[in-house]
Amino acid sequence: MNFIAFDFDGTLADTQFAICEAMERSCIRNGFTYAGDEEFSQHIGKDLIDCVYNATVEELNEEEHARILQSYRETFRFNLIQMFEGMRRVLELCNDLGDSIAITSSRHSTSLNKLITQLEIKPLIDVIVAGDQVKEPKPHQEMLWEAAKELRCNPREIIMVGDSIWDIEMAKNCGSLAVGVTWGTHDEAELRCAGADAIVDTPLALANYFNFAAI
Repeated sequence: MNFIAFDFDGTLADTQFAICEAMERSCIRNGFTYAGDEEFSQHIGKDLIDCVYNATVEELNEEEHARILQSYRETFRFNLIQMFEGMRRVLELCNDLGDSIAITSSRHSTSLNKLITQLEIKPLIDVIVAGDQVKEPKPHQEMLWEAAKELRCNPREIIMVGDSIWDIEMAKNCGSLAVGVTWGTHDEAELRCAGADAIVDTPLALANYFNFAAI
């Protein structure tokens, strides 16, 4: 049996277009120049507060930041979000193997739980740790500590699966095994540089990795 923690955005679910679209509209609505998808998307996976500060060409003060943040939350289109093809099957296979599964996401618990319900994967998840449930954001290891408490395991026993360098660094800070996936925010070179123990390019390769890990 494995203890597995999945990131959500960019790992389980394809959220990049919806995030970039909502952030661009929020910047424009409030009179600021959007940094562009290529630049901004490199920050997806961070805490949303940090993301907003990296969304504009201009530097933001606290009041301006708060306006964009509010607009983003009002305009984000949940109906655009879908699972990456094959990732639902990965969760199902992990359940069949008796693995314990957590989601550890920088996303706020309200939107995270809404999307988990919308995507109909809640029965496959044992533990959910959202960004607003911890004091320290990724790459601090607090999120994995909380997941380990709920899973009743040692944090070092967790396999962390994520698409961003912050997922990998969080795992390394916790002494956990880190598996990087290349279909999200950061590429193979960046994930390896962050310390990934393994890299997979497809959900099938990820499922095979878990099968081998369980032997």
